[in-house]
Amino acid sequence: MIKALLMVTSISLGNVDTVLPSMKDCMEARDAIIQQDAETKVLCVPYTMEQSKSDDMRDMFSVFMDMIVQLKSYEENYGNLGKEDRQCEPCSE
Repeated sequence: MIKALLMVTSISLGNVDTVLPSMKDCMEARDAIIQQDAETKVLCVPYTMEQSKSDDMRDMFSVFMDMIVQLKSYEENYGNLGKEDRQCEPCSE
């Protein structure tokens, strides 16, 4: 059975994505959400394991990019500390 991705967009909640075990479960959840707030946009789409693999890759690259941004910040803030210690003896003469 194919899983379903429930995508909810609301002013009060923002964006919420939830994987449900079946399209039927997704449609039932969709109906319950719409009954609570008719202005909320709710969508059910088929969700496969290939999508979850791409989600895993996106998460990995997100962590990697966060690490790069943090390293860049350290370089900008602390790049001059210990600069003399990084040079070899003949270079400092």
